[in-house]
Amino acid sequence: MRIEESKAKVDAKTFADALSAEGVPANYGYIPACVYEYPLFVNKNAYPTTHAPFDSKYYGKEINYSHGMCPVAEQILSTAVKFPISEFYTDRDVENIIAAIRKVAMWFQNEVKK
Repeated sequence: MRIEESKAKVDAKTFADALSAEGVPANYGYIPACVYEYPLFVNKNAYPTTHAPFDSKYYGKEINYSHGMCPVAEQILSTAVKFPISEFYTDRDVENIIAAIRKVAMWFQNEVKK
């Protein structure tokens, strides 16, 4: 799920930590960075001792991968909270997770008002 920090009055990492404190195994983020920010792409080192396929003459332009290429994807990663979902969850398990999410969200809403 994602946290709209301006509405939630809390950042995604703090929200995930609070969910964990409530017994919901939540984690901040989804993956550490967009795939194009991985060293393989940034350093163009898919194959040892060459920059292939990144320097192919058929591209007709230089290929660059850098932060900012997909700002929406980057924003999504910075506002994501993930937690495991299991086919073995009972309805009560799901209700407990929902209750914990609501409890944490309300706590941060009320904390800002103080």
